[in-house]
Amino acid sequence: MEIDNVDDCAHFLSCCLGHEANEAGGGLPIRRDFPSAIYGVISARRLFSTLTEDGLIETILEKANHTQTANKLSQLAAGDLIFYWDPSANAYGHSAMYLADAKKRIACHTRCRCDQTNETGQEWDSVAITNVSYTLARVRDTAPLVA
Repeated sequence: MEIDNVDDCAHFLSCCLGHEANEAGGGLPIRRDFPSAIYGVISARRLFSTLTEDGLIETILEKANHTQTANKLSQLAAGDLIFYWDPSANAYGHSAMYLADAKKRIACHTRCRCDQTNETGQEWDSVAITNVSYTLARVRDTAPLVA
């Protein structure tokens, strides 16, 4: 799923959560989709399944509607993840990182989306996707870090 002609949400989150040997990042052991090419995961569907299968995230709310998700926002902390379920594709089609309870709440691409004065900044539910369900997740406290 492409948002605003930018299709790198999962790769962006991979770089925020994990890191290559020569780069700073979150330190989680994120598997690469292509070992000899770019770092990280390049599909929201694969990012969710990889983080879940590796025990790196815990689900706060799964495939919930807009109202249910909005009611859980007060329980989110900076760094929590939002996955957008696209029922027409039967898969997660987008992913974002929750920043804080502010005007612009998420970062989802390598071009900055969190500048509150920037019109392209986005709130958690303003990613131009209709008819989606939301999954909220948090990185586990016990997630192994890569040195």
